[in-house]
Amino acid sequence: MLGLAGLPRPQKPAAPVSSAEEREAQRLSTVARQAPQHPAFTWVRARTAHFEVYAETACYSAAEVAALGTRAENAVRAHAALLGTPPMRDRVPLFFVLSRARLRQLTGYQWGGFVTPHNDAVFYVATPEAGPALRHELMHRVSRAAWGLEPEPWLREGVATFGAGRCERYTLHEAAASLLREKKAVPLRQLAAHFYDINDVVSYLQSGSVVQFVRDTYGIQAVRTLWRGGLAQSRAATGLSAEALDAAWRAYIQRPGFHPRPVNWEAIRRNGCE
Repeated sequence: MLGLAGLPRPQKPAAPVSSAEEREAQRLSTVARQAPQHPAFTWVRARTAHFEVYAETACYSAAEVAALGTRAENAVRAHAALLGTPPMRDRVPLFFVLSRARLRQLTGYQWGGFVTPHNDAVFYVATPEAGPALRHELMHRVSRAAWGLEPEPWLREGVATFGAGRCERYTLHEAAASLLREKKAVPLRQLAAHFYDINDVVSYLQSGSVVQFVRDTYGIQAVRTLWRGGLAQSRAATGLSAEALDAAWRAYIQRPGFHPRPVNWEAIRRNGCE
């Protein structure tokens, strides 16, 4: 869960829409191509059907890097099934570095991880305290490859959080039920309009829970309609206005099956969900 690392949190590189963004996208694609030979980095490597995995030697052993590749393969198969899209066909490098400072040295960015704008590489930070958000970032890649465009942030991150599946030992709906109980959840319109102004634990987990609710209740096509048109397409996607969808989600996760449990929000913010 890469947003859970302190505020304010700027956006990651997005699909390029201007000449400046396209130049930056091309730069990051070049970074990805050259990273295996970067003189300041020594990699342990593994190869799978769809991934070239590179991890700094102090991050993982050879066996652990091979296991990461297996986890990545399992994740993209599961993501394609969730979205109802064809399986992945290309090959992508995954890079795991020791710290945000090392990621900045390699890419110019110091988030916990990101997918390049051209969808041609994924970068992660792996520390002793917090493992990489493997499933989250791979869902970014799968959803962008399948559905294109650049959706509203709450949908982009909500779909990726839904793809991760859980946050530590909590389901997304259990975490969201706790957000509601503690009066941390925000109205859906506020979530859509001001995603990056909201506490990132709230924005990511609430978005993931809403996306899961829409998918489970109205089907994956409803999620895709929202992806393409944003919250303004709520009625087309679900038959409900944004306010009614918000109310339906809240009623659903307050059912007895999602009893809220005490959640260590600071631990999630510090260590992430995966």
